[in-house]
Amino acid sequence: MIFLSPNSGLLGAAISLPLLLLIYFLKLRRKPLRISSTILWEQAVQDLQVNVPFRWLRVSLILILQLMALAALAAALGRPAIEGVATSADRVVIVIDHSASMSAREAAWAAGAGDAEAEATSRPTRLDRAKRRAIELVGQLQRTTTVAGTRPAAMIVASAASASVVQTATSIESDLVDAINTVQPTDQPGGIDAAMELLEAVRAASSESSTPGASSEQDVVAFTDADGGDWRGLGNRIVDVTDAGIARDNVGIVAMSVRRDVEQPETIRAFARIACAGEAAVTTTVRCLFDGAVVGARSVSIPGAGARGDKQGGEAVVSFELSRRQAGIVVLAVDRADQLDSDNAAGAFIGPATTPAVLVVAPAASQGADADNFLMGFLESLGPRELRVVDLSGYESEAADARSEGRPAWRAFNLVIFDRTEPSLASVPRQPSISFGAGLPIAGLALVPPDSSLPVRALRFDTWRRGDLLMRAVALEPILMSPAPATIGAQAATSGEPGASAVRVLAAGSSGPLIAALEEPNNPPRRVVVSFALSRSNWPPDTSFAVFMANAVDLLTGRGDAAVGKSFTTAAPVVVHPAAGAGVVSIDGPATDEIAVPRDLQDANARASPDPLNLGVLARAGVYRLSGAEEGAVCVNLLDQGETLLGGPLGVEQPRRAVSAGGRGAGALLDKSRREGRREIWHWFVMGALVAAVIEWFLFARQVRA
Repeated sequence: MIFLSPNSGLLGAAISLPLLLLIYFLKLRRKPLRISSTILWEQAVQDLQVNVPFRWLRVSLILILQLMALAALAAALGRPAIEGVATSADRVVIVIDHSASMSAREAAWAAGAGDAEAEATSRPTRLDRAKRRAIELVGQLQRTTTVAGTRPAAMIVASAASASVVQTATSIESDLVDAINTVQPTDQPGGIDAAMELLEAVRAASSESSTPGASSEQDVVAFTDADGGDWRGLGNRIVDVTDAGIARDNVGIVAMSVRRDVEQPETIRAFARIACAGEAAVTTTVRCLFDGAVVGARSVSIPGAGARGDKQGGEAVVSFELSRRQAGIVVLAVDRADQLDSDNAAGAFIGPATTPAVLVVAPAASQGADADNFLMGFLESLGPRELRVVDLSGYESEAADARSEGRPAWRAFNLVIFDRTEPSLASVPRQPSISFGAGLPIAGLALVPPDSSLPVRALRFDTWRRGDLLMRAVALEPILMSPAPATIGAQAATSGEPGASAVRVLAAGSSGPLIAALEEPNNPPRRVVVSFALSRSNWPPDTSFAVFMANAVDLLTGRGDAAVGKSFTTAAPVVVHPAAGAGVVSIDGPATDEIAVPRDLQDANARASPDPLNLGVLARAGVYRLSGAEEGAVCVNLLDQGETLLGGPLGVEQPRRAVSAGGRGAGALLDKSRREGRREIWHWFVMGALVAAVIEWFLFARQVRA
């Protein structure tokens, strides 16, 4: 115990104690009287002897109690304090990092006894250690009070890629312990950043809205393994739950790519970048699986972090090539037991090696339909699964028959091209479409005839969206159109007509929009309209036409999406397309769930292509099987170098106030910068003085009555 203001205590004792003793030394002045006998005055004689000056005091219990009371009050003036938990804040926020690296097992890793895989489940993780330390802190908080004399409330926050409040502020120990035990491990990247940013924002908002003089201070104790984090005066303590005596031993996949070959779509190439967190080089085996079956294996050597000057961990690249035409899931897996399991595998869904089936609707001719020769030449170069040309009457007839029979029209085709023809509103295809020299009976995509009063002249493109996916690598500077073509009514339609907000102008001339696309929310383009006929321009022979058509076919038919492996990360929401008529999408994998399909989405899917459904973030890595969705399965991966390196790059200084998990208890975990970690106990001394005074009063009253 120490005294924070010892001079005040000494001054109080120097004044009060001599005064008390002086009272006992003073001689009482009584008037002398003559009496007949002293038998009844024996007590008076004793009192007289006591009040004789400069005689030794007679020790009594009353005097001892008075001295104790004055000593306690003098000690209280000296502000006595003890080492331990002491906080002036009413609330303590306990942040628990449950990101992927917190699932690393290291407490028993160095023992190396027995089968590593068999012992994996028995080794405690960093998260286990963090939860145990948090529960110890809660127990310490139950034995302390604030300066106001109340028990501090605690709040539990779990943090990874995002932060969530597990338990609101309460001082009930059982509720806090139960909340800590409910924090589950995730495979998400991140750490305490999300929680700290949230608390800082809340603190700033509270400071602005609080009354002048009100205290908004709070203690923040974060249990994490993440390096770095300067939290700008939040008054926090960062508790490092890693074991400093255990060397890092982890290998994981930090990047992955899967795609089909452009010229040979049946060929699939898979690449992975693998990082090593340890200082020594590691040689391991990486397997490639297609729909669960092993199709290849490679031995790969990964340099250790000690071999690199930047201390970011060693890296190596591995690749596989396989031949599959069907759709499936490609998984690359590191065949090695180490500290972290969630980064040992990564997967992606690859679509089938298909080519589009294209229907061309062209003006009628004496023998069939008259399609543009340049357009047909390009479509034939794609090697489509089927390419058919019909005139407008044949197209409308089939569409009418399909409507009467309740079936989709032209279901064998996944792209319709209208060459100088415009379908009726009822016959607009369900499939994506491209129109040349004609519009569509959709708001914002109808053509506006050119002004006949203007002289006939050629027209050039003035502007186009070079960054748009449809116009990627498309150069329109040399393109001429003669005579000036009709324009697309996108500008007039954007004033409020239904559907106009989804029309995006891709290219325009001096007279108005010449190329436009119709998009639906969260979907790629569905309709593309080019206002001029190809035969009225020099665009078809130019290379930019082939580039534009390749972009359009890939985006509209999804051919580009099918050629690239699709996966999600544990920090991003998973988006799928519900199957027609499905009311629920069921998820089965590392986690199970059921997501209801909204009624409006079910209605939209019944009359058009499926709209996307957001399944939310899936926090555990792995392959998830879906029912009620067109995808059938999705892959969710960690793919984060910081988590694979188990808390951050090696050799980086930590700009945070770190407290080891093996510290001196909860007293070392709360903020000591404001209060030096000392708990004042002066109120206990005041209470002791009051108790001594009360006992002294009872003894004095008893002697008086006697």
